[in-house]
Amino acid sequence: MKKLFSVFVVLFAAIVYVSAQTNIEKLIINYKFDYSQMVIDGMEAKGFIAIHENEGKDTPDIAFEKFTQQVETIFISAANGQLLQKSNLRLDNSSDSRYLLMISFQKVDKDGEHKVICSLYDNEQKEYIDTFISHADGGMFGSFMNLFSECLSKSGKKVGKKLNSILKKRIK
Repeated sequence: MKKLFSVFVVLFAAIVYVSAQTNIEKLIINYKFDYSQMVIDGMEAKGFIAIHENEGKDTPDIAFEKFTQQVETIFISAANGQLLQKSNLRLDNSSDSRYLLMISFQKVDKDGEHKVICSLYDNEQKEYIDTFISHADGGMFGSFMNLFSECLSKSGKKVGKKLNSILKKRIK
């Protein structure tokens, strides 16, 4: 009897685990950043970062890589904070997901003000869901990266809020 009960508990735990994994995957939104159109204060982004933020420490490629890592961390953290307030959605690239969010930075001013175009795709249905623009006003005092970080956080929160409103209708 004890063996039968043990087998039942193990089977039940396995079913719950598989079910939970399936539901978690549906709540993840993969993302991809596109910097190809990014212009900062009228300059190509990589050139601006190499001149203004790098201080000659790294090659332009390494400096830009560090910059993009900072940008993505701040933006995704802010968006996830907003997503998790009202849903179980989150932006994460750790596994395949039904949804993909393309994040394309456009114009960035030296005070951090920027425009981001976001496009959401459904990979399973192979369809475009929505495109929206997130805009954040710049600050007044501080280095470019400090001002841009504040704006990225604002913009990320707006994107999280928008994703919640779009996907709450689609995910049941």
